[in-house]
Amino acid sequence: MQLFSPRNATLFAALSGVLLVLSWPGTGGIWPLACVALVPLIQIALWVKNGQLTLREGVSKSIITWVIWNVGTLFFLAGIEQSWSTKLISFLTPVMVNTFLMTICTALSWFVLQRRSTKVGWVLWPVSWLAMEWLQHHGSLAFPWLVLGNAMADDTQWVQWYAWTGVAGGTLWIWLVNFAFFFLVQALQSSTGTKQWRVTLVPLVLIVLPMAGSQFVSRNYQIPKPWMSASIVQPCLNLEDEKFDIDEQLTSLQKMLGDASRIGMSDLVVLPETAIFDPGGIHGNEDALRFSGIWHHDTENAELLQEARSWLKEQGSGTLISGAFTSRFFAKGEESPAYALPVPGLAGEKVLHYNSVVVMDSLHTTLRHKTMLVAGVEQVPLADVFPWMNQLALDLGGYAGSLGNEPPQTIRLSNGTPAGVLICYDSAFGWLNRSLVKNGAEALVVVTNDAWWGDTPGYKQLFSMAKLRALETRRPLIRAANNGISAYINAKGEVEQQLPWNIKDVLRVEFAPMQMETWYVSHGDVIYRFAAWLLPILLVLAVVGSRLGSRYI
Repeated sequence: MQLFSPRNATLFAALSGVLLVLSWPGTGGIWPLACVALVPLIQIALWVKNGQLTLREGVSKSIITWVIWNVGTLFFLAGIEQSWSTKLISFLTPVMVNTFLMTICTALSWFVLQRRSTKVGWVLWPVSWLAMEWLQHHGSLAFPWLVLGNAMADDTQWVQWYAWTGVAGGTLWIWLVNFAFFFLVQALQSSTGTKQWRVTLVPLVLIVLPMAGSQFVSRNYQIPKPWMSASIVQPCLNLEDEKFDIDEQLTSLQKMLGDASRIGMSDLVVLPETAIFDPGGIHGNEDALRFSGIWHHDTENAELLQEARSWLKEQGSGTLISGAFTSRFFAKGEESPAYALPVPGLAGEKVLHYNSVVVMDSLHTTLRHKTMLVAGVEQVPLADVFPWMNQLALDLGGYAGSLGNEPPQTIRLSNGTPAGVLICYDSAFGWLNRSLVKNGAEALVVVTNDAWWGDTPGYKQLFSMAKLRALETRRPLIRAANNGISAYINAKGEVEQQLPWNIKDVLRVEFAPMQMETWYVSHGDVIYRFAAWLLPILLVLAVVGSRLGSRYI
């Protein structure tokens, strides 16, 4: 067929990119397209293997795929209400890093294919991709937004196996199905009869069996009868003149608590990320320091927390979870991170700020802090080695500089139920969610502020990931977002109740904490770990195969 010509390689690469964009939550949502999106790109790999395209030509075509996919799904990052320089940095950094990593995986496997290590070359591509996704889940530049397994996040009834594999299972499945369809196309062009029917059955089995099993699990999995209630406040605070206006903080908090009171007291009241925003201030001199804001060493005297505590006492019971901006003071001589900020006018004292949650009942106050910080906004990579790089941080929400963080830790509600709290970006990481549940969390709470990019795919994509977090661990998930989407997601990853985007309201939900442990929670990212171990073995086999010319490698 004239269509299957190396002269059309650019068209094939662009087609793969477009199909990936259309398959993605928020930018199309037609996830079955992900099952064939890589087929045109695999055809380009075959042309490279057969010498019809040089390695350089083939890899340059693949870059078209990765750029289209990244730009087409992450364009919302350029819509942030900031300066043009901030827009460009926020948008170009993840696009360039993602494209680079995806291209490296492609070039590595295609290089091996070209050297006649055929079997190793085909296997190396998805294996190196899985290893790359594992890398994207960890480190200071972690960005798992375009993990292939996220494609099905809006239709969790088809991927109930994530409770065993985590999102890596979805990525591996997409690769296998794409290869199956590719070899089917090859068979249809070159063979007939029984062999053709055998090849046809492969993609059919790969698709039907997991999806049928997933549907069976989804329909038969029993959610326990709810016995706890939660009130989720969606305040829709304007980012420019409400949410971060210091003079309006007390009024804003009183309004949110008043809104929660309208529907009656619940076991749990959840306010979104940085709903309590009071940047730490230090006044006076070394002999008589006065602190304003929310400080780790003195939560009792913080004005906004006193207001919340008084409200809780009036209600009589329950737990309040609210996003907050908190600060820690380091006295002279006390060990502190290199990126902690010096206190003006004081010699040796430093301060470190945190994106936190405050967990309160009428008697106790607990602080927990975000684990995965957004690169360039909440942390500057290598700032612990080169503190001067802290000045490069983008200013979002009235503060610029690297924040502190902590490993995931569970909390305990006033009725004794252990729970895990994920702050915004934390909810993109399955391993973090698993860690909370492994440590005893029986319910999950997400507090977030997705309003930075307005009504774009950004908030929809992050909301979709929350569904996978509930599914992977079989835990009810309560999500409070400043502008939306606030929701209750059950242990099957299904949205039972939600508030629309940019609607000010309070959602009351009922749920049951759960204690069972999924295979994924027990064993973690086995597929990612296996890929990381297998990658160097395949590279050694590729070297051996290219030197010996073995037809078995």
